[in-house]
Order: sequence, then C-alpha cells, then structure tokens
Amino acid sequence: MNLLYPELLLLAIPLGFLLWKTSPWPSLRMFWRFAISLCILVAIAGPHSGGVVSGRDLVLVIDRSRSMPGGGIATVEELVRISAASAEVGDRISLLTFASDTGLEQAPSANIEFDGFTRSLDLDGSNLTAALEQALAMIPKNRPGSILLYSDGEFHGSNPDSVSRRAAARGIRIDVRSVGRPTSLDVAVEGIELPEQVEVGEPFQFSAWVRSGQATSLDYTLYRGSEVIGRGKHDVRIGLNRLIFRDMGRKTGIEEYRLKVELDNDPILANNQGTGVMRVAGNRPLLLINSTGTVGRLANALRSAGLDTQVFSPEQLPMDRPEWLEGFRGIILEDLSASSLGPLLPAIASQVSNLGTGLLITGGRSSFGVGGYYRSALDLLLPVSMEVRVEHRKMGLSLVVVLDRSGSMAATVGGGMTKMDLANIGTMEAIRLLSPMDEIAVIAVDTNPHVVVPRSPVDDPGAFTSRVNGIQSMGGGIFTYTGLVAAANELRNTARQNRHIVLFADADDAEEPGRYQELLAGLKDDFNTTVSVVALGTAGNSDAAFLQDVALRGGGEIYFTENPNEIPRLFAQDTLLSARSSFIEEPSPTAVTTGMLAIADMRPGAWQTLPGYNLCYLRPGASLGIRTTDSYASPVIATMQAGLGRTAAFTGQVSGNFQVSDANWPEVANSLVTLARWISAQAPPQIYFTNVRREGREAVISIDIDRTTEVGGNGAGSGILKARMVAPDGTASDLPLVPVSADRLEARVPIGLEGVYRFAAATEDGKVLELSPLAVSYSPEFEPRFERDSGDRVLGRIARLSSGRMNPAGKDLFRGDRSGRAWKPLAMWFVLAGLLLLLCEIAWRRFLEGSVRLQTKRSSVKAMGKAKSDAGTKQNKTKSASVKTTHSRLKSEPISTAAPKKEVDLGDALNQAKQKAKRRTDQS
Repeated sequence: MNLLYPELLLLAIPLGFLLWKTSPWPSLRMFWRFAISLCILVAIAGPHSGGVVSGRDLVLVIDRSRSMPGGGIATVEELVRISAASAEVGDRISLLTFASDTGLEQAPSANIEFDGFTRSLDLDGSNLTAALEQALAMIPKNRPGSILLYSDGEFHGSNPDSVSRRAAARGIRIDVRSVGRPTSLDVAVEGIELPEQVEVGEPFQFSAWVRSGQATSLDYTLYRGSEVIGRGKHDVRIGLNRLIFRDMGRKTGIEEYRLKVELDNDPILANNQGTGVMRVAGNRPLLLINSTGTVGRLANALRSAGLDTQVFSPEQLPMDRPEWLEGFRGIILEDLSASSLGPLLPAIASQVSNLGTGLLITGGRSSFGVGGYYRSALDLLLPVSMEVRVEHRKMGLSLVVVLDRSGSMAATVGGGMTKMDLANIGTMEAIRLLSPMDEIAVIAVDTNPHVVVPRSPVDDPGAFTSRVNGIQSMGGGIFTYTGLVAAANELRNTARQNRHIVLFADADDAEEPGRYQELLAGLKDDFNTTVSVVALGTAGNSDAAFLQDVALRGGGEIYFTENPNEIPRLFAQDTLLSARSSFIEEPSPTAVTTGMLAIADMRPGAWQTLPGYNLCYLRPGASLGIRTTDSYASPVIATMQAGLGRTAAFTGQVSGNFQVSDANWPEVANSLVTLARWISAQAPPQIYFTNVRREGREAVISIDIDRTTEVGGNGAGSGILKARMVAPDGTASDLPLVPVSADRLEARVPIGLEGVYRFAAATEDGKVLELSPLAVSYSPEFEPRFERDSGDRVLGRIARLSSGRMNPAGKDLFRGDRSGRAWKPLAMWFVLAGLLLLLCEIAWRRFLEGSVRLQTKRSSVKAMGKAKSDAGTKQNKTKSASVKTTHSRLKSEPISTAAPKKEVDLGDALNQAKQKAKRRTDQS
C-alpha cells in the first residue's frame, strides 16, 4: 500500500498527545479514540494499491465548424470504424467535437457507437486549443494514450502550440488528419465601407472590397435592402480589389447594402456576399399600425399636431426584417390584436426595451387582455397589467379544455419540450386566470376521451399542476366529435351560466367530425355554451376549414399558430375573453390624477366619460395619469419607462362600437398627442459622441464625453450610461461600459453571427443615444485567408510538437506503449474501518462499560464492609484492653485533672476510604 500524502501521518503525534492529556491513562476509551482518528488520518493521506493495466486511450477530436467541408457525419463514422478495427483488448475510444465550444459525444469506452452528433454547438468558430485541452484532460495520467485530430487547421482564440507541448511532456502524441480547404481560386467579398451616417437626400460614395485568388472577371449584384440597385461585370486581379458605388440617403433609420459576386469555378460560395449598414439621420416619423392600414381619427389628430405619422396594417409590414423599425421614433398600436402582429410582436418588444423606441397602445375589443397581450412579448413592457381579479368578476365560468394528445403532439419544439408539453402549459395558464367562483375540467383525447381533471372548483390552481402536466402523447388521432361530446357531458350539471369549451387540435390531423353541427347548435342554444379552437397550423392546412366551422358554429374564436410557443398565450387570451370581465361595456366617468402633470399641463379633476374601456390594473413602477371613477378605479392613461424606451397606455377605444364620442374627442385627441410626444421626445444629449467599429471578432463601442458643454455637472462619465446590443438572431445583452480615460467609456463584445448588430445607449433620465449598427457578412469561418495552406501548417506544427504524425494509417492509431499503472484507492476501506471502530466504541460505552463500573462498585462496597467489620472487632478488643489497663492504673496512680487526648473516630476513616474508592471508580 502507498500513500499520496504520507506527511499527513505526522498529525498522529499531536493527536496522540491531545488524547493522552484529555483521557485518563491508561484507559480503553483512549485507545478506541486513537484508533478511530488514525483510520481517518490514513484515509485523508490517500492510501492506494498499485498494479498494471494494459491498453491505450484514443480521443477522436472532430472539427464541426462551418469551414469544414460537407459529409462530416460520414467521415466521423469512418474514423470511428477504423479506430475500432485497430483497437485491442483493454483499449478505449472517446469522441469529442468542437467549434466555438466543445461537446463530448462519447465517453471513453471499449465499444464505441456513433449514431450522429448529439451535442448542439455554436458552429461559427473554431476553438481548437480548448478542444485539445479537454481531450488531454480525458486521458488519465496512469494510462498511455493519444489524440487524433480531424480539422482544417483554422482556429480562433489562443495558439494551440502550448497544449501541444504539454501533451508531449506527458508522452501523449497528437496525430492529425487534415482537411484541405481550397483557397487558390477563392473569391470573397471582404467588406463594404459605408459612411457612418448620412442625411436624408444626401448623396454619398462607398466602396466594396473583393479579395480574389485568381485574375478573372466576375458578375456582381448590389442590393439596397431587398431592392436591386446595380448589376454588372468587373475584372479582378489576384489580391484585394476595390469596387466603387454611389447612392443617396433615402429614408431615416438603418439602411443595409449587400454585394453579391458570382464566379463559375469559385470553390467557396459562403463568402461571396458582403453586407454593410449605415444610419440615415433625419426627423423620424411615428409608426401607427391598425387593422385596416387606413388613416383614421388618431392619425389625423397626430398629423394635425405636426407629428409625421405613417399608417400601415400588419399585412403591409415586413415581418422578417426587424431593423426597419429603427426608422421610427415611436410605435402606436391602435386596437390591434397581438396575433395579427405575428413575429413582429417580439421585434417591437425588443425595439422598445433594448433600442429606446417609444410605444403607445390604445384600447378596444382587440386590445390588451382580450387582444392576447397577456403573457405576450409586450406584456411586461406595458404600464398596465391584464390579469383577471376575482373582486371584479360578476359571473363564474365553467371551462372545459379538450386537448389533442395524438401522435403528432409528441414532436419536439426546442428546449427539450414537445407540443404536448406546451399544450399542458397553456392549460395551466388558463387555470391560473380562474378563481374559486369558476370551474375547470380537462379532457385528453386520442381515439377515446380521457377525463384528466373532472369538473372541479378552482380553489387552488396549483392542485391541478401534476395531473395536467402529466398528460402525454399516446398516439392515434384526435376524435374531435368524441372530445366535444365528453366536454358537453362535463358541463351538463353545472350551475354556472357562463360555459365555455376550448378545443386544442392539430390543423392537419383533426379527425371524426361526426354530427358536430347538431352538437354545437344544442350547446349554444340550450346550454349557453361557447366553443373556441386553438389550432396548431395555418388556415391552409387540411382540417383548418373544419376547425374554423367548429369555432363559428360554437360562437367562439379560432386561433391559428405555426409557433408552438404561442400556445400558452392563446389559451390565456381565450380564457380572458370567455370570462367576459376584461372589457367594460358601460359608460364610465374618469378623473385626472396628479401623475398626469409629469407629461402634460392637466390639473387633477373630472375628465371625459368613456363608452367602454379595457379593464386593467396599474403595474408597479408605472405612473397613473387618468383613471375611471367607477368601482374598478381602472387606469385610462398610464406611462412607464420600459428598459431603454418609454411606453404609454390608453385603455379607451379610439374608433369602433365603444369609441370616444365626437363631443369628447378633441380633448381626448389632445391627450393622445401628448402621449405620442412623450414616448418619442427623447432627444439625444449633445455632450456625447459615439463610435461603433469592428476589431477582428469584436465590436468596440466608444462614447466620448464633451465636459466643456456638460450641463449641471451630472457626472456623465461616472457610469450612469447603460447600453444594449441586439444580435441578428434577436437576442439582447447588456454592454459593460467601462471608463478607459477621463472622457471616454468603452465596451467590447464578441460578434460572430451573420447579420446586423444594433446598439443603443441611454442616460439615467431615459434620454437615448443612437449608435451606429454593425454588419457581419458571413460566418468568420469563411473569412478569406491571407496565406495559402495556413491550416496545414498549423496542423503540421501540432503534430511535430507532440511527436505525432500527419494523416497516419488506421493500423497506427494505437501504436505505442500499452501498459500503465493501475491505482486502486483504499481510502474508503479506512473510512469504513473508522466508522466500525466508532460503532464499537459507542457500544462499549453504552453496554460493557456500565457493567464494569457496576462490578467495580460492588467490589468496593464489599471491601469497605469487611474493613468496617474488622475495624469494629479490633476496636472492641482495644476497648477491653484499655479498660483493664485503666483499672490497674487507677489502683497504682493518682487521678489526673488534665484533659484526655481525642481518639480517632473509625467511622470517619471508613467514610473517607469509601469516597476515595468512589473517585477511583469514576475516573476509570
């Protein structure tokens, strides 16, 4: 047996001294405790036994970055097959893949299997060094091994030379199989140089740089956004070539230019397109979106007040290019449902919270809670909340949810979730909106109905969570008619007058219509029951028309969605509609509060009467401007700072059945104009000067502060600025601005995704700084090389530094020493021995030690009794002899008057002996 840390055994010396000082000596208890402590010390010292093992470890390191050629899975399968064929008894193979990050596909095993890649990686990068470091760490120090690297040699980050040397120091070689990347004929658009900013109508010139590996003639196409503004041919030479173009600033916001080149024999097509972006400055208009796209009361009021306003319907807007929203200083949603905005809804939310654009939303039967904004991307940005509160409910609801659990619901939708999981979450979202005055039933349907939750009062929504979330897809198809019949049976005996059924189905797989027309007619006419449908799919799917007819005949709503993540929001929206409590259809007087003074010169007091409004509640942190004076005291006008942007809400209806009357409209219009000015009047401070540039794989944001014009000495450089970045995929992140000098703040952030990066910064009081955008034309993996064969040189150096080989044969993958030391740890055995000794010591103290003490005590008492008896006999004899002596003395001597000497009391002596014996017994 060997010890990893034998020096720890020296602690036994002070430990033994401590036990000797604190325990009676000699004592069995002290020996127990010393043995236990010694076992623990040996365990901590790392005991182990040695031995010999046979076999080698081979780690396959596979490059999965975008620069690698196609057929990666087939190549990996071949490498795994070759490695397994050359392995011997005791050998182990593991599989590691990498790009920007690293993932373990197969742990070390004698029987490796590869069925495709299972790890999700960021493919826009090649962190070769990190992959080799992880592979090196996977080979135990007591086993021989090697690494086989399959890559094109492109890498980002630190140089792999250091890890190659560490591998050589451990005796682990790195063999390399290279993937040649053709570069000699590659033509790539290296970049487009645009002015940082131009004015509307200002002409400008810009350049595009094309790097070519050959002298040739190529075709090019120049785009502004999606519009083609130039085509032609251009002769290029080997190296860097400049193409010059001219244009004019067209409209405010971000303008994107793309240059695409075409060449017949170009081996790499991914880098044949370059992108550049710039900002066009000017007075940005307001964007008003309504259901028709026509100019109405609100647009006319805004334009009459001098506010440039453009009006569109959702169908007229580009849904796939969120950066066009940069051209507007404020967005107004006029009585518009969340569903009609589709993918534009999260884009608007990001534009407001991350880039500082203002937002105003007005009320109506298609807005706020009844419009589906509850649990939407905009929900938390609005100054009002839209939940249902029981104190404002006038009628209970009996709700039945019928869920499709057929085979199609088992499909995954990302994040490890299935369509069925999201349907369950949507059902729970609906249940949480209910109250004890409501009832809920949940039915799962395939070919048969399964009552998961019988009709029950919603006293505690959490009580239904486990049952609802436990619903799983069980195959088969959804029998729609069967599910509706089961729902009708659940509602048959309810006392609630408000009854509603939500049918969730796949728009491409809704079977068995049955006699649904008769059933729905009876439910609607005889039982006051409405039916809505949440359909996964589009109106063009095979069963969409049938589901639309179900909703129409059922007197409910139809919701189509191709995005399964929208399911919970749609369930919540339909529940709010069916509860019939989130839109008030009665005239309601209103009053101005003191909070209105922050944005307008309006004194507190009575205001207008609204024919109807959306019942909402003031969100924490929001400011209340106007509220109703009815029993609800609901916000009519509220404002809030939401991220970098400002948001406002007007819960009355501008146009429609419950619109503000013509007599009251002028004053209401003035208030809406005030809100529009407030959300968009965020003039950038004049003391800041910004710059955004790209340095390698980083975006660098610089903000300079002109302190000579700083107003009020508010410490602009002291960290009150906050900045945000929105990546091409829509994800947003904070930018860590740090001072690099007395008058400059700077942030650096990695970039790698293809597309447009947008930035914004804001001061503490909500003033927004517009920062220039930045474009990445294509993945950094396809950037043109300045030197040919650079990847092969990198791989050759890795192999040379670690004593490996380039492109080794399959039979040589396991070459080298096949024996190593086996270390078998023994610490657990010593821990178990210590525990066993501890149990024995406890048992001895509880049982055996007590018996020893009792026996010792009895022996002491017996000894003391005998001593007392002997002492008494001796005392009697002494007294008798003393009497005789006294008589003889009295006869021969005169009587003395001196006091007699005190004699020793034998009883006291016995008591003292008894106490000493007891003390000795206790100490033992």
